[in-house]
Amino acid sequence: MNTTSGKIEIAIKGLRKSYGDTIALDGIDLNIPSGRCYGFLGPNGAGKTTAMSIISTYLPADAGEITVGGIDAAKNPSGVRRMLGVVPQEASLYEDLSARENILFFGGLYGIDKAKLSKKTSELIDLLGLKERADEQVKRYSGGMKRRLNIACSIAHDPPIVLMDEPTVGIDPQSRNFIYEFIEGLSAQGRTIVYTSHYMEEVERLCHRVAIIDHGRIIAEGTKDELIEMVRGEDVVIIELGDIAADVLKPMLDKYAKLSPIHEDGGIRFTGPGIHKDVPAFIKDFIDMGMTPKSLHIHEPNLETVFLKLTGRELRD
Repeated sequence: MNTTSGKIEIAIKGLRKSYGDTIALDGIDLNIPSGRCYGFLGPNGAGKTTAMSIISTYLPADAGEITVGGIDAAKNPSGVRRMLGVVPQEASLYEDLSARENILFFGGLYGIDKAKLSKKTSELIDLLGLKERADEQVKRYSGGMKRRLNIACSIAHDPPIVLMDEPTVGIDPQSRNFIYEFIEGLSAQGRTIVYTSHYMEEVERLCHRVAIIDHGRIIAEGTKDELIEMVRGEDVVIIELGDIAADVLKPMLDKYAKLSPIHEDGGIRFTGPGIHKDVPAFIKDFIDMGMTPKSLHIHEPNLETVFLKLTGRELRD
């Protein structure tokens, strides 16, 4: 698939959406480039799904403008929809039909030539690891198989832009790997992919650019390297202690307050430049207080570090 280098595929300006008193999107501005995998990274409830629903024209915005492939989404929603393949969080399938029948049905909605659609269906079944059970009823499938099939149905019409909303949540490792490899293949073809997730690891693997979203706002945007440069030198040290009350740990938290200590999940997380050098002092202080650390982890900066630095909490909070 041919794309134009540097071309903006999806332009978003001043996007706002509220549900009653709850602000889901608070004035988002974004330019999503053509032929790349673009990630929305943020915790549950950050506004990712709302943004995807508005881009796909299934949900009206309260304010703002969106153009997709140069088409104004508000003025020509049907034109936008023809360009999109949409993979929702929840599988939308006919469970009494087989995988093959589902793909043929959804592809047929776009008026694709039957011979071409049949060939495309077989290709998708093979690529997504469904060949051995392609003619079984979908209701016999595992959750991971249904998710893979849902992806196949969403792109049977060969769209240039694919929106994928948390496609790996709650599925088995085998299905997750199939999906990762399939997305990498789509990206290599030059398709534009918009991918939402609260899993830092998969966004780092799949996405060329990332927008970190929280409470309906874009708090950072750029390539992985550009985002990590924001916290370059910010080491993270996690000392696991087991079940220890917060008041017992208070002296340590106060002593190292400049390192932003966070007490969570039976341990303490310290964040700061070059703090791996302070590890011997941490250990000595814990032992002097009668506590023996169970384990120690030292992490280099990643997108989780960026989110923690910008919000003061972990990505999955």
